[in-house]
Amino acid sequence: MVYFQIPMLIVIAFLVILISSGAILTTTNNYFSIINFAYGQTNQTNSNNANSLNVQNIPVKKAHVGDIDIAYKTFGKGEPFLLIGGLGAKMDSWEPSILKNLSTNHTVIVFDNRGVGNTTTGTKLFSVQQFVNDTNGLLDALKIQKADVLGHSMGSFVAQQLAVTHPEKVNRLLLVAASCGGKESIPPSPQAVQLGSEMIKNATNNVPISNKNDYESESGISLDEVAS
Repeated sequence: MVYFQIPMLIVIAFLVILISSGAILTTTNNYFSIINFAYGQTNQTNSNNANSLNVQNIPVKKAHVGDIDIAYKTFGKGEPFLLIGGLGAKMDSWEPSILKNLSTNHTVIVFDNRGVGNTTTGTKLFSVQQFVNDTNGLLDALKIQKADVLGHSMGSFVAQQLAVTHPEKVNRLLLVAASCGGKESIPPSPQAVQLGSEMIKNATNNVPISNKNDYESESGISLDEVAS
């Protein structure tokens, strides 16, 4: 049994772990691409892009899993690609252009976690392991034997634990704004903690982040220093 804590932090990294073919770890300093991906914030060009996917127009489906009804959407064609959202994030919050790109060669599955959006709360206590049970149950309900899995923020903890407890279900594991937790994890720098706090505050208040220079000027945080 592996236990992951859920700290409120943002790590400026994009981790890619290929479960079935060895481990590959990559990082990127393209900070604003990660912000856009995580919070669904797009610049003017992307927001007006006719090729972007409007997830809100895709019908919601329901799957009964354990003590809850999980709301989910599927689109695209190809091998299954499951996205697990962060704390309180609804399935419609994923960045549309990312979903559009993924759906060109994957069947993309997005869903609301227990107690979020259109998914019922149920009677069981919230925990990373319970979210894993829910996610695994959704894969079973959809008759998906193995999928590429992406987890963002809290969803990265769920994705990691899913790979630990159900490795046969995970083809490739992608983690965004993640931490492995536990005693051997590397804590974030004070700058990263401050940055995470600012991002959460902006996201909560629907404040867009336009560009790197504006953000550094307004927040007083050096993004290059955080990413180094």
